[in-house]
Amino acid sequence: MKKSSLMSVILGSIGGLLLSIGMVLCLVEGYNLIAGIIIGAVGLIVLALIYPIYCKMENIKHEFKKPSKATVVSIIIGILALIMFGAGMCLVLLKSSVWFIVGIAVGSVGIFGMIMSYPIYSTINGKQVK
Repeated sequence: MKKSSLMSVILGSIGGLLLSIGMVLCLVEGYNLIAGIIIGAVGLIVLALIYPIYCKMENIKHEFKKPSKATVVSIIIGILALIMFGAGMCLVLLKSSVWFIVGIAVGSVGIFGMIMSYPIYSTINGKQVK
């Protein structure tokens, strides 16, 4: 295994653990919300630094290319679907059967949106979905 790949695995593990610990601290009653947010943010920063560190170790240089219309639309659909999924999961946690059903419905629409983001990208881009 190359050093750059090993470093990516190590940073990914550390970042994922920090992010998940931060999420647990935010969700479990009796713990400090601010500490959870800070730890989770540190985990996100570590995860965001993996690719630049890998490129630096491999001497890879990238030029910025203007994203295509299909890419932008697919990203927007994916983000909106992810927000809907998260909102649905939050509604499921409320202590009412009505909100539970609404949460399942909203979360299902979010999952469907995330699944459909690639076929929409392929359709706009003019490629056939296999």
